[in-house]
Amino acid sequence: MNRFKSIPVHPLLFTLFPVIHLYAHNIEEQEPANVLLLCGLTLAVTCVLTGLLALVQKSRLKGALTTTGFIIIFFSYGHIGSSLRDSFDPGYARHYYMPAGAGGSISYLSGRLLGRKQAWRP
Repeated sequence: MNRFKSIPVHPLLFTLFPVIHLYAHNIEEQEPANVLLLCGLTLAVTCVLTGLLALVQKSRLKGALTTTGFIIIFFSYGHIGSSLRDSFDPGYARHYYMPAGAGGSISYLSGRLLGRKQAWRP
């Protein structure tokens, strides 16, 4: 039982929420089989990403936190872009700079987690 207590599930929950939320608001337009396929695909990508980051960062929790940060930035990209649309000139190439900002945020979070000498505990 202790083995399952140490597995972080928050990246999986953060991954499933946007898919299920979108389905809930468009329930008459999609088949449940399509939603299950998309949930399985996003869960698989999240598990692979979490596993790779856990190997690189040598900690399951650090890998899960970095994955969760990436998921939040990934799924909120369009919302951030639409809120910035009114702030800048129409000719401003915001889509060229937003991925750099997102990558910088993820790199900063990963660097802060990797730079810790002792194990991080909540």
